[in-house]
Amino acid sequence: MGRQQLRQVAEWSVLRAKELADLGRSRKRYHLHAAVAALLQRVLLGEVVMKALSILWIVSLLGIAQPSFANGDRGILLDIKHAHCESSALLAQPCPNGKADCLWLGDNEVENEIFLLSEFANTAPLVKAFGLKNAKSEVLAIGDIEALAALPGGKLLVVGSHAHKSDCKVVDKRIRFGLFDVATSTTTQLKWRHQEKDHAWRCATTLASISSPRAVQFCALVEAAATKAAQIYKTPGLSETDKKANCATVGTLNIEGASADPANRVWLGMRAPLLVRRDNSAAAPQDAVLLRIQIPEATGVPFLGFDALRTLDLQNRGIRELTASKYWLWIIAGSAQDSTEPFVLYRLAWAELESGVELLHPTRIRELENSTEGFALIGDAAYTAVDGEKGACAEFRQMRSLVWPAD
Repeated sequence: MGRQQLRQVAEWSVLRAKELADLGRSRKRYHLHAAVAALLQRVLLGEVVMKALSILWIVSLLGIAQPSFANGDRGILLDIKHAHCESSALLAQPCPNGKADCLWLGDNEVENEIFLLSEFANTAPLVKAFGLKNAKSEVLAIGDIEALAALPGGKLLVVGSHAHKSDCKVVDKRIRFGLFDVATSTTTQLKWRHQEKDHAWRCATTLASISSPRAVQFCALVEAAATKAAQIYKTPGLSETDKKANCATVGTLNIEGASADPANRVWLGMRAPLLVRRDNSAAAPQDAVLLRIQIPEATGVPFLGFDALRTLDLQNRGIRELTASKYWLWIIAGSAQDSTEPFVLYRLAWAELESGVELLHPTRIRELENSTEGFALIGDAAYTAVDGEKGACAEFRQMRSLVWPAD
């Protein structure tokens, strides 16, 4: 290979390395191109120019650790060997060693592990996997993990989405709530009254203590959708493609948020169904639903149940994440059906939630990129987790460090 060809390869490698840095692509590819460029530049240009390139290289390395997005947010690449880059839940908690704050992360394609992220000052956070196992060391799988919430005594509520699969099939593992004990790394499955095996809880029974027309409306939608989904899945001769197409419009129950309030009572956020507002407006807006669930270990009740319902005006969006801070409930909202629209971050004062007013109007804070399904605050920093594509971990940055405060 002649000097001119070497020069062309070197120039291309420099450009490719810069492109990968700008796009936030894989660290391995960046280093490959940067190394090729550096080697050839040394051969072609000599030591003086090499010193200048070294400076540029150091600057590039600082950028590649957390590449910028158009809105100024920065991507964070996670080294999670067993995940599928479909991050779906994020929770800030003190690290088990008590030295700093950590983040717990759930992946909706990983049913038998959750992940602990620490040391965010590094180029990439440290990642440790924790298996979901019972006291007998048997795997307790929780399918389609979509939410995590903190409870007293160092325990985490792990929430399965309770959603049907895309072809309307009911999967038992998705209809689970698990209680993960950080100290012992054991998980207990929480049960409904008289529950012997996994099953979809009957909405009218579990919400019986909520005397509200909106609770009746919500349960009617949940149970009608479940019936329709079962009909689609069991239709003889219906192809998998047709099942998915028909199921996409049903709007079955889908839980995608969980957060404990200052009194350690847990609120669940519903991606679907949305409730049509019963007022005289011509637009007939649809509101998202919050349900307060009674956790036996936190409230002293013997079984799971619901005791409060609120609706949120999120401008026809469903809830995709809930996060607690001292004064606020933070809400990520996105389309109830899959779409390419941006997601939106809202906040709601705890005092408003406890006021007893059924329809609440959270404050819009900022837009987030589509498929943002985790949000957490550590000190003055804000982080999000983004649901990517299964099998694309090498190229995808699962988290963002946000420009914060947003206002």
